[in-house]
Amino acid sequence: MDALNIREHSATDEEVFLALGGDLIVNNAEQMQATLNPHLSAEKNLVLDLADIADIDTAGLQLLLSLEQLQSQHGKAFNVCGLTAAQADDFGALGVARLIVER
Repeated sequence: MDALNIREHSATDEEVFLALGGDLIVNNAEQMQATLNPHLSAEKNLVLDLADIADIDTAGLQLLLSLEQLQSQHGKAFNVCGLTAAQADDFGALGVARLIVER
């Protein structure tokens, strides 16, 4: 199990693009929420690069869905990119492939 780390990839007037590393699991969900809260706003779309995420559990997926809902309430997009083929398949099987964008 790896600790979660987050770094800003880039930011524009329209979007914040963050790269995550480690594991997106129940043990790290609270840390992720606290770290991402400053980036959640009514002003910018949010994209998370998950290329360096080794493991995503149910709590991690629930957190991603809650981020989507918060962004949607402000009329802004939330997406993820950098998934492995297996992770992308899992997102599809769970009905959340809408979150995936290519970068």
